[in-house]
Amino acid sequence: MRRFSLIFSLLILSSCSKESEPFELVDLSVQNLTGEWQLTRKYVSPGGEATWENVKNGPIYKFSADNTFQYSEEHCLSGTYSLNDDTLNLICSDSDEIRSYHISEITTGSLEISFTGCIESCIYYYEKR
Repeated sequence: MRRFSLIFSLLILSSCSKESEPFELVDLSVQNLTGEWQLTRKYVSPGGEATWENVKNGPIYKFSADNTFQYSEEHCLSGTYSLNDDTLNLICSDSDEIRSYHISEITTGSLEISFTGCIESCIYYYEKR
């Protein structure tokens, strides 16, 4: 029985995923932004109290090293982007619209941004794919 307990304990410990490990903070740069980022949580207030909500199969941003991006949702599907201090500016090629986001945190595996045009809370949490 003791042998079974030891094996069971080892299986439990080895099944821990990397998701439980904290992500390392990185500097905001094109190099660290490059890749695919999927929306997994959002904190949006339509005028009342906001809470974090999980997002299943959230939209994906794909940032390339040549300062272009693609998006998997219906508006602003592609364009160019620029980084200025802690601001991410997206210039949409389908409408010439410019969307600006404040980047509050970027790590090796997560990106937290908020739309600068929000009156109420609107924070979006992306995970690197």
